[in-house]
Amino acid sequence: MVDDDETKHSSLELIGVWGHDIACVLANAVEKMRPRGESTNPLETIKQNGFKGLSDGGDIEIVGNKFLSRTFEIVNMVGTGERRIGLWSCDHFYGRRGIMVSSTNELETIIWPGGSGRIPRHRFLEENGEKKKLLRVLVTAGNRFPHLVAVRPDPETGLNTFSGFCIEVFKTCIAPLNYELEFIPYDGNNYDNLAYELSTQRDKYDAAVGDITIFSNRSLYVDFTLPYTDMGIGALVLKKKRESMWTFFDPLEKSLWLASGVFFILTGIVVWLLERAVNPEFQGSWGQQLGMMLWFGFSTLVFAHTEKLQKMSSRFLVIVWVFVVLILTASYSANLTTTKTVSRIQLNELAITNPAEFRAVRTRFLNTYEDYVQALRNGTINYVVDEIPYLKVFLENYPGLFDLIDRKSVTNGFGFMFQRGSGLAHNVSREIAKLRSSGMLGDMEKRWFRKQDCFTTNLNVESSKNDNAYEHLTIRELGGLFIIAGVAHAIVLIVHLFQTWREILCVLRESRLFTKLQKISSFYINKFKDPSIISRSIA
Repeated sequence: MVDDDETKHSSLELIGVWGHDIACVLANAVEKMRPRGESTNPLETIKQNGFKGLSDGGDIEIVGNKFLSRTFEIVNMVGTGERRIGLWSCDHFYGRRGIMVSSTNELETIIWPGGSGRIPRHRFLEENGEKKKLLRVLVTAGNRFPHLVAVRPDPETGLNTFSGFCIEVFKTCIAPLNYELEFIPYDGNNYDNLAYELSTQRDKYDAAVGDITIFSNRSLYVDFTLPYTDMGIGALVLKKKRESMWTFFDPLEKSLWLASGVFFILTGIVVWLLERAVNPEFQGSWGQQLGMMLWFGFSTLVFAHTEKLQKMSSRFLVIVWVFVVLILTASYSANLTTTKTVSRIQLNELAITNPAEFRAVRTRFLNTYEDYVQALRNGTINYVVDEIPYLKVFLENYPGLFDLIDRKSVTNGFGFMFQRGSGLAHNVSREIAKLRSSGMLGDMEKRWFRKQDCFTTNLNVESSKNDNAYEHLTIRELGGLFIIAGVAHAIVLIVHLFQTWREILCVLRESRLFTKLQKISSFYINKFKDPSIISRSIA
């Protein structure tokens, strides 16, 4: 028995009609046999005499010793329920089909697979006398990775040619199913809209192929196959150069190291020159004064100078130089930190929580596959976060240039889209599983991901020469700091010379050139030995 009352009633009513017809046929056959008084088989009597029944409104036929009904009720099965949609009659058991009777108000409309009330159009091609169904397939034409999907016009015929890893996998899976394919380029970049278009335009398109990630929101409109690529996202970076014990010199180029050392020494000399006459901390023997010069200059690197300065000019110079040192050390620390922590980059939180939004962000500035490579190599970006199939293209083509440093399984890989309710999604999924287990899927992946073009070849040659290249901070980038420091040193030296111009003029007036030079040198030597000379001379 069936739980559904309506189904139970219709089933009993139909069986009752059949029972009524059988009883009437047997009774009429017995009545026909009785006047003759013969023991004829009732079945032969029924065959020889036509009897009308209620089940189909016509004569009851017996074929192969079985009752044959000439009229059938057509029902539409939706889930566990049924919908009565019409009657089907035949002129003869071996005859052609008759017309559909649908004049009664009790008949209902057909619900097709996928929940649509529209009749799907079946397209067939005749090939060598054999009918093959035609599949109209949308192909993502805006892909940035031609290794996955490439749509190019043929210069001779003007027709589009479709190639790439996704296309080959799809063709291989469809081949055993006896379908003819018609590829149609889809120029949009929003694959959510692609899924909606495939769902709403059932008469125009049957499937969609490309770098289409399986997302739950898209599954509301279409059926996906099993994924045919790796799942998840990852972070890709340039390979680090080989580690050495001198890597702490890497952030600055040699000319910048040299310029910095010269200015540290120069600052110590100028401050000693200014403070020597009035500051006891800068006096003493030659060895003590030389040590003080070097100590004060290099102590500003870590802001460890504790000497109290007496002159305003020396204080001004130290303030300017400390500002330069602060920026210099901050730049050094930032560059060194980048080199040492790039391998510990964690995946972008946006990519983990909202992959669809992440995809829109990552494609905002990089338009082609080549842009990714150039941006990584010239330092415009430090790393690329993307889905694993895209990153595998980099790794296969530049194994010595890039590293995959992190990955998370937050996306479901690429899949083919079919209309809801289509049995093709299940069939193609089965073919994908066969390809994966046989190893053919991996072979296709390697073959397509390692395809080379002119740009790739040239870039590999260039990258092989610069695998250990490192973006140092240059003197050109920080030259403004040293210009500021040089101007400050020049100003305080000019002020210092102006303060001692009287002594220099007196020396120049007294004797000839050689004598003048000798006296000038003697003057400064004595001044260094006894700072009180300047005070007495000025007085």
